[in-house]
Amino acid sequence: MSAAVRRALGGAAALVVVALALLAWRQGPAGGGGAAPAQAAAAGGLAAAPAAAALLQAPAASVSVRAPQGQGAEASAPARVAGPAASAPRSALAPRTAWDLCGIGVLPVAPGTAEPEELPAHLGRDAFDAARQRLLQRLAQGSDRERAAAIVWESRHSIGLLSPAVLAAHGGHAFGPAAERLAALAARTADPQVLSWALLACQHTGKPCPELDAGRLLQLDGDNALAWLLWWSGRTQPSDAELAAGLAAAHRYRSGDGAMVAVVDAAMPADLLPYVSQQLLVDVMLAESFALSGATEVPLRLCSAAMVRGSPRAAACGQLLQLMARTADQLGQRSVALSVGARRLGWPAEPLARQRKRDDELLRLMIEPEPGQVEQPHSCKSVEAQRALLRERARLGTVAALEARLPKR
Repeated sequence: MSAAVRRALGGAAALVVVALALLAWRQGPAGGGGAAPAQAAAAGGLAAAPAAAALLQAPAASVSVRAPQGQGAEASAPARVAGPAASAPRSALAPRTAWDLCGIGVLPVAPGTAEPEELPAHLGRDAFDAARQRLLQRLAQGSDRERAAAIVWESRHSIGLLSPAVLAAHGGHAFGPAAERLAALAARTADPQVLSWALLACQHTGKPCPELDAGRLLQLDGDNALAWLLWWSGRTQPSDAELAAGLAAAHRYRSGDGAMVAVVDAAMPADLLPYVSQQLLVDVMLAESFALSGATEVPLRLCSAAMVRGSPRAAACGQLLQLMARTADQLGQRSVALSVGARRLGWPAEPLARQRKRDDELLRLMIEPEPGQVEQPHSCKSVEAQRALLRERARLGTVAALEARLPKR
């Protein structure tokens, strides 16, 4: 794997995954916080930054991933640690010579380092793991939405630890235990987003969740076409005509993209270093994308190849795809709507090509909202850009957040 690709994955894994998913559809038809740019050393920065060499060699227990007292993700950028200037231009494929970490500064990569594209464990993996466990504990004691977010996020890191017996009990699906816990929580919640996450998880695993009543989601979020689709999909004898009537009354297709990142962001400890807190949010974004995958899968069941044109199923499919194309909050959902509309319903090719070209521009913004982010994904400049985009996603959804950044047509 090239150095450039590894850097992209290190700073924005979820964004790359989304991009690959969209590219796959077209062929078929992990980062942090709102700190000021590191180029401007701030008086409120780290009072005594450790020597670069000591940080690179220190064991995990000796380096705090917390910001100085009174400083959180919004703190001004610290004074830089002595090291190579991050602004020095170099090729995207050149070997890494330094890391720029928001909250610490510039740290040179020691000559002969075996994996220069990976942070030393005490600044990277171990620091992120410790901060994640601390935040998961906080979320687990919070509201229904915070607890649901913790279940989904934790499952992303526990999937590889499941025993064969546990996997077998859930039909071999690694997300099964998390879906079961989500269903138990959602069965007694009044939060429509938690109920939607749980119903999507059940759809994704293919295992019925009898304790969940999708009709409750219609009562809480009946204007949402996704609620009608989940109701239809969960019925023993689904009625295409009833679904078409419900979709005709719906005005949007919203999966809650960004809601999980928002709830974790709000619970983030203020004393974490900005690059650490931002990497946690990137990790949550990847977990959220997986949890919402059912919002793309279920429309494919409705608009299957067996669908007969002119039937109630075709009418419901057309209404659904139109809503997804206009109002979906994820790029992947819109891409699926456009592709399936062309293949199943004969939508004209020219408008589809124009929209795909527009979406290509959105993907570029999604993968690297700030020039240089791939080179230094944990710098304050990158952290600031990523945090701003994540918060816009939480407020507007990915599609609207990216559209707002493009020049007006």
